[in-house]
Amino acid sequence: MRRYIAEKSRIVENIETVRRMAEDAVVYGVLKLNGYGLGLEDMARLLGENGIDHFCVTQTADVTRLAETGVAAREILLLRPLYDAEEIERMAAIPAAVFTVGSPEEAALLDAAARRLGTALRAHVKIDTGLGRYGVPWDDVKTAARLYTDTPRLAITGTYTHFAAPGREKTLASHAERFRSALDGLAAAGVDTGRRHCANSMTFTHHPALRMDAVRIGSALLGRVPGGEAAGLRRVGVCEADIITVRTLPAGETVGYGAVYRAKKPMRVAVADVGAVHGLHGGSLRGRRSLRTGLGALYHDAASLLRGGAGFSGELNGQPVPVVGEVFSECAVLDVTAIECRPGDVVRFDINPLYAHGMERVWL
Repeated sequence: MRRYIAEKSRIVENIETVRRMAEDAVVYGVLKLNGYGLGLEDMARLLGENGIDHFCVTQTADVTRLAETGVAAREILLLRPLYDAEEIERMAAIPAAVFTVGSPEEAALLDAAARRLGTALRAHVKIDTGLGRYGVPWDDVKTAARLYTDTPRLAITGTYTHFAAPGREKTLASHAERFRSALDGLAAAGVDTGRRHCANSMTFTHHPALRMDAVRIGSALLGRVPGGEAAGLRRVGVCEADIITVRTLPAGETVGYGAVYRAKKPMRVAVADVGAVHGLHGGSLRGRRSLRTGLGALYHDAASLLRGGAGFSGELNGQPVPVVGEVFSECAVLDVTAIECRPGDVVRFDINPLYAHGMERVWL
């Protein structure tokens, strides 16, 4: 048995907390990656039942899925530009759909589609303040202004950015100032920027001054944002899995690939039927890094090895049980020397639903 449990009541409490903290700012519920792993339709209905009718997604298929839920959505903002004319027209058929535009070329595609369809399309302008992904550069106000003025069939109803490092104060302050500078420049050019928004869950939780006209909330709905508990958010989601076997290891034996853990004395271990492919890991993927961030990753890896591998615990029969060695692809080894257990007992792990795979979803 392996299942993922989501507590509906906790999500509702988090929604209420977020709406109270947001005050007059519009709350967009971010439902990317299948509703952060809990199901786009289920999360959308829960948000709709609790007063949130603005949504953000990252795929056009999710715009369609949301429209088919029957949830009364005022806006479904697609957080990425589109380049395919057919995809644009499919999304344009949904009344609540709102596009993202971050270049004159993207704006021209949307304007042309609107002309063919004989309608106007709503869009938000994306400003790139340092993430390097989508959007018009923050210091190119002249180009940004053209997106509002040179596309008569585009109704620009908002302007936003996404911060690259909301957890790094100095970088965040710099990028926030870039966004303000862009907004000021557009205002000076006579542009109505519409609804301004820059706060994701972490920015929203820690920086009230950056909530502006709207906030985009995803992980905070699950209480999975650093410092969330201090803000009154409750952590949502837990994986339950069976113990497959229990055995004894003599002193000196190693556990896991790489032999990163060695038993200092005889110990009892249990094997849990959940592993890396199911989400029992941090969920990070690494690409090429700069020297500074690369050194940080090396430090993290060294610290993990010194801790004896994975460095986290589950809960078995009401007691914490540490994972020893590196997590296997489909299972994990636990130190159960201090507790009684047997095959068939259930161990619980705090796994982010965003990374949880290969298990039944259960709402309680």
